[in-house]
Amino acid sequence: MSEMKTVEVEFNDEELLLDALKNMGYKPQVYNEGIEIDTYYKGRTKPKAHIVISKSQIGGYAAVGFERKKGGFRMHIDDMDKRKFGENKLKQHYSEAKLMKTIKGKSRYSVTSRVVKDNKIKVSLRVNFG
Repeated sequence: MSEMKTVEVEFNDEELLLDALKNMGYKPQVYNEGIEIDTYYKGRTKPKAHIVISKSQIGGYAAVGFERKKGGFRMHIDDMDKRKFGENKLKQHYSEAKLMKTIKGKSRYSVTSRVVKDNKIKVSLRVNFG
């Protein structure tokens, strides 16, 4: 049976979260004030979110929402949509975006390869010594 879940996630940088969602092929909508997200359940209190991936993009039971909170985000997702949405894939894309932001502008590092295999992202870096 389908049920909305609230998941504490490790994402604390909105720019990186948006980059990760876009890299997964989603078109996130961003709101200054939290909006109620579209769910499967009628007549129940709906969770509010500031970043929303619409139900039609997921192809599932409900929209996926990210609610801003102190120090990061809380994710609202229907448990029947977790696999379809790709929560673990999002973590990988977020980590990759964080890595790229960290090395950006630092001429000491360069990316030598990026491989996606078995739904895992592997990035190799080279340290340039002088």
